[in-house]
Amino acid sequence: MAHDLVVVVPGFLGSVLERRGREIWNTTMAAAWTSVTSTTDLLNSLRLPEGLGDEPADGAYAADATRLVTGWHVLPGLWAGAGYHRLLARLQRLDRPERVLTFPYDWRLSVPYNARELGRRIELTLERWRSQPGEQDARVVFIGHSMGGLIAAAYVAAYGGAEVTRRIITVGTPFAGAVRTVKAYAGGLTPAAERLDTALTRLTRTLPAVANLLPSYRFATHSGVPADLREVTLPGVPRTAAEAAFAVPDLLLKGDLTDAVHLGGRRQPTELSAEVAGDGIAYRRRLADGTDFPAHGDGIVPAFACLPAHPAVGTRTMHFAVRHATLQNDDHVLEHTVDAVDGSGVDLPSGPELTAYLPEVIRAGEPARVWISSDNATLPLTLRITHVDGRVLEPALPLRPLGDGNQGAILRLPAGAWEVRATTVTGPPATVADIVIAIS
Repeated sequence: MAHDLVVVVPGFLGSVLERRGREIWNTTMAAAWTSVTSTTDLLNSLRLPEGLGDEPADGAYAADATRLVTGWHVLPGLWAGAGYHRLLARLQRLDRPERVLTFPYDWRLSVPYNARELGRRIELTLERWRSQPGEQDARVVFIGHSMGGLIAAAYVAAYGGAEVTRRIITVGTPFAGAVRTVKAYAGGLTPAAERLDTALTRLTRTLPAVANLLPSYRFATHSGVPADLREVTLPGVPRTAAEAAFAVPDLLLKGDLTDAVHLGGRRQPTELSAEVAGDGIAYRRRLADGTDFPAHGDGIVPAFACLPAHPAVGTRTMHFAVRHATLQNDDHVLEHTVDAVDGSGVDLPSGPELTAYLPEVIRAGEPARVWISSDNATLPLTLRITHVDGRVLEPALPLRPLGDGNQGAILRLPAGAWEVRATTVTGPPATVADIVIAIS
C-alpha cells in the first residue's frame, strides 16, 4: 500500500522569513515585544508596498521563507501561534516519516498567491515520491493550520489540487475570516500601547494576507441591519481590502473539499460582530443580529467560521475548548490531527472545559485581571506563567473564586512575552493557555 505524502502548511506568522541571509521573522521575535521602541525596526522590515494584491514581493521587500517557526510567534492584538515543534515531532512517529513535508511560505502575501506556489511545490515533490518502489499510487494529505488551511483549501478547490489530494485536515482555519482583522485597518489592536498600535496598523495595512482574513459573513451592523463588507463600508477598511475578504470563499466555490476534517476552538471569548457607530467601530461578542452564540470560538476565529460555507457531504468537524494560539499544540487536537492523516478517528475528549479571559497586551508591572470560567464551579485551578525563552515565573498563582463558576487572579508581569496557562490542580485534567505581552 502506498504511503501518502503529508504536507504541513503553517499559519499566518508561522514561517521563518529571511532577507539576504538575515532573519527578519522567527521565534525570537516574540521576545522583541518588550517596548515600543524595540519593535520599530522589526515592523518596518516586514512592511510591503501598498496595493500589492495577489503578487510576489520583489526588490527590497522580498523575503525567503526557509522553515516553520517552532516556538511562539505573535503580532500583538492580531494573531499568535505557539509553533509547530510538537506537531512535527508527533508526525515523525508515522510509518515512513520521510513522507512528512513542510511548506514554509511568505505569510505576508495573499492566500491565492501562496496556493499557487503550494501547487508548484506539490507537483515536483509528488512526482519524485511516486517514483519510489511501491509509492506509485500515493496522494497528498494536507494539514493546514490557521491561514495554512485556507492555502491548502484554495489549492485543492481552484488550482488543480483535487486530482492529487487524499484528504485535507484544517486546524483553526478562518474560512469565514475573523472580526479581529478589522482592527488591522481601523486601529485598536493594542489600545494599551497607542504608539505600538499605530506601528502595527501601518504594517498590517500593507499585508495582502490580512485582507484575506477579513470576515466574509454578515458581521457588521449599520443602522441595525447586519451586512457584510460588500454591503457596508467600515471606517478605515478600503474597498480593495473588503473585496479581498471574499477571495478564498469565491475560490472554494470552484470545487469541493470532498474528504475534509475541520478542527476548531470553542468556548473562548471571541469577537463575532462589529457595530458602526459614527466614525468608530464597536466590537461585540454576539452575532450581528443581536443573538448570543454560546460556542463563541477560539478567541480569534468564531466556531462556525472554522469550516467552509458549503462543506461537502461527509465533512467531519470537531471543536475543542482551546484558544487559537495553542490549537496545533493541544494534546487532544494533536491526537485527532494525526489520526486523521490515515483516516482513523478517536472520540472527543470528556471532562471539564475552561474558558480564559486574558488581556493580550498590558503595561509591565501594572496590575491586570485574569479570570477563568469552568463548567465545574468548584474545580481548583492555578496559573503557570512562562516566558517565551523558557523562564518560569514563580510561584504559580492560585485562582480565587469570583462566583458564577469564575475564578480570578491579578497579573503583574515584567516586560516580555509570557505564556499564561491555567490548569487544574486536582481532579480531571484540563488546561487553557495563551500569550500575554507586557510592554515597558
